[in-house]
Parts: sequence; structure tokens; C-alpha cells
Amino acid sequence: MIPSVVGTYSQQGLKAKLREKVAEEPPPGIAGFVLGWPLQADGSPSSSMHEVIAFDAWLKKTFPSIPIYHQDEFGSSQEAMQWMVESGIPKGKRAQKEAVDSTAAAVILQRYLKEQG
Repeated sequence: MIPSVVGTYSQQGLKAKLREKVAEEPPPGIAGFVLGWPLQADGSPSSSMHEVIAFDAWLKKTFPSIPIYHQDEFGSSQEAMQWMVESGIPKGKRAQKEAVDSTAAAVILQRYLKEQG
């Protein structure tokens, strides 16, 4: 099993990409989806939680046989930025939201896998 970040997409673009990926990887090709769960430092939901809950519901309806896992995403963007700096990623690239978001998604996935042992 090899984990991978799909990328960063608009919500509609992501839905289309996921349908495409699932069609390319018939079961048991996709072991599950890991969603960043937007919590604040105190553990309360952030303002974007309603969007993630709606997306979670769409995933359950669209791909009922694929499990969905939630991973706290608090601080993932800051951790991604720190990793990018330490890795020597040029400042211009670090200023691109998509690059930071994609790296933050990798951070979230890494956290999930680490917690699973």
C-alpha cells in the first residue's frame, strides 16, 4: 500500500478527480480516504468544518465501500511551511497557496499514518 496525496483542487474538480481515481483503482486499490478535520487549538470545530462535513457526506454516498478517516489538521499549514523552508523550497514556491496546501495534505496524511503505527 502506497499513500498518495491527490493534489489540490476546487471542490468540483476534486469530486471529478476522485471519481476518476476510484475508476482507475478498483477495490481493493483504494484503502480509504483521509480527510483533514479542521479543529482549532482548543479542539473546537473551525469555521470550515461545515464544508468538510458536507464533503464527508458526499464521499460516503458516492463511495460507500471505501472507509473515511478523519485527522486533526490543526497547524498543518504551519508545519508544511516549516518543512518547505527546511527543504530549501524557494520563497516564490512557498508563497503559492497550492504548494502549501499540497504539502499540508501530505503532513495530514503523515500524521494519520504515524498514529496508525
